[in-house]
Amino acid sequence: MVISLWRTTHLWLAIVSAIFILIASVTGAILSLEPVYENSHGFKVAASDQQLLGEVLEVVKGSHDEVLSISRDPNGFILLQTLEASKPFYIDPFTGEKIGELFETPEIFEFCRTLHRSLFIGKLGRFLIGITSVFMLLISISGFFLILKKQGGWKKYFSKVVKNDFYKDYHTKLSRWLIISLTIISVTGAYLFLERFKVVPGFEAEHTIDESKLTDRPKVPISEFDILRELTLKDLREVTFPFAEFPDEYFEFKLKTKELLVNQFSGEVISEIEYPIRKLISQLSFSLHTGEGTVLWASVLGLSGLGILFFIYSGFAIYFKRGKTKIANPFDKKECSFIILFGSEQGSTLRFANALHKALIRAGEKSYLTDMNSYEQYESLEYLLILTSTYGVGEAPVNANKFVQLVKSFSQGNNFKYAVL
Repeated sequence: MVISLWRTTHLWLAIVSAIFILIASVTGAILSLEPVYENSHGFKVAASDQQLLGEVLEVVKGSHDEVLSISRDPNGFILLQTLEASKPFYIDPFTGEKIGELFETPEIFEFCRTLHRSLFIGKLGRFLIGITSVFMLLISISGFFLILKKQGGWKKYFSKVVKNDFYKDYHTKLSRWLIISLTIISVTGAYLFLERFKVVPGFEAEHTIDESKLTDRPKVPISEFDILRELTLKDLREVTFPFAEFPDEYFEFKLKTKELLVNQFSGEVISEIEYPIRKLISQLSFSLHTGEGTVLWASVLGLSGLGILFFIYSGFAIYFKRGKTKIANPFDKKECSFIILFGSEQGSTLRFANALHKALIRAGEKSYLTDMNSYEQYESLEYLLILTSTYGVGEAPVNANKFVQLVKSFSQGNNFKYAVL
């Protein structure tokens, strides 16, 4: 009963959301190439992540006039924005020298990003894609339990898949390996969807400053700020420089786990806000869902997207192949001397049973075909023919798992012969 529920859930969620999963997987696979494209520019300077943040700010301030901000992107590239430059540019954090222009994102990525996030229909599209992520999670969970059942439990999860049919076999083989990445994709997508629609609250840091305590004394070099001696470039997301040399202008630091306001003269921390767990989860979800900054994980996401395309095709191929066998019983079971019972998890055995059923009818016999779980008392029974396969590791298929109890419950009123295949 439980397995039947998992299978029904798996099937109908896939049918309902197929078109949206198809769009999300194709665009997601293309977008997985974006981190690879960005990383290929090679603007990351070796060993720069371990450089003290104070030293970087001192070098940059000495090398450029009117610095507005410095940021570190997920690839480890250091981006500098100055007042005189029309757009940011990449620098060597050790020397402050410019090493590259800000590269533009190819239009194919922007197109796919919008399609992936909102289907080009705004808030409604975001909602549909978000629900699709939830459906994907449920499909992954139900698929996982179906694999466990088919393979015979945890210990045999990666054991050899018994050969049956190409689509069935590889639907199982690939899903065993991709189930983790697909679950991560769907969980992070669902979380970002819930955050977007404020089901899960977001977070924006709101600093409170006592301006009466702001001062321009003592003056300390940036490289000697106490707080910046504890931070390296790897901790940085962005730092905004003070616009003028006044006490009420300060450095604004956005780090990976917190935000700081720092006095530009003394290095005193004016305000510090640690990110709550929901903010950290949001950041992690975005990184895992997009693969930003990591070629390896982005490659896994790309393969997962291609895997989803195969699952969609093979899943429907299995479904329509199973649906080809139709049972036609021209005689009432009360008048049939031949009763054929079948046990089949995915429909293969049913095809053999149905062929036998039709052959008996063509031969002029009265035959009735049904599943093993429908066993009951048959008034005209002379021959009972049982065709069944097993599921998983020698277990009864879902439509035959009550047969033993039914045999004990019903006694036939007349003698009959039987055969089991």
